[in-house]
Amino acid sequence: MKITFLGATQNVTGSRFMVQTGSSALLIDCGIFQERGSLNRNWEKFPFNPQEIDAVILTHAHGDHCGYLPKLVREGFKGKIYCTPPTADIAKISLLDSAHLQEADAEMKRKRHKKEGRKGAPVVYRARRAEGFFPLFSRRLSENDCLSRRNSGRPL
Repeated sequence: MKITFLGATQNVTGSRFMVQTGSSALLIDCGIFQERGSLNRNWEKFPFNPQEIDAVILTHAHGDHCGYLPKLVREGFKGKIYCTPPTADIAKISLLDSAHLQEADAEMKRKRHKKEGRKGAPVVYRARRAEGFFPLFSRRLSENDCLSRRNSGRPL
């Protein structure tokens, strides 16, 4: 087994780490970077092929844990996203809100930069991109699933 830390190291945002075994690759969280000094990392290329990730497991719905999912899907991820039903519901709201904020911020900057003769920063994803991958939240784990499997010794 190999664990690779891909975010939230030496900072507190952008949580993502990969767990690889001989036969599978899981991404635990897929967060966006939110600290001013780390924002440029949101446009970097993934250090892995998103098509080779079997599944994402979300620990919770904060943007720094789920906010990079639209980019992961845009770049080829087709696996499932595992989380509790409340996490899925809140993640959807969070991602749509984040997309709308990015779009509004980009428009404001575009107008200001146009006056100043500069080019504005792009958005990481738009609302229509976030909505497009919601069907991947296909396997929702309930607390009972987790408890019963933990007690039985069977893996999730």
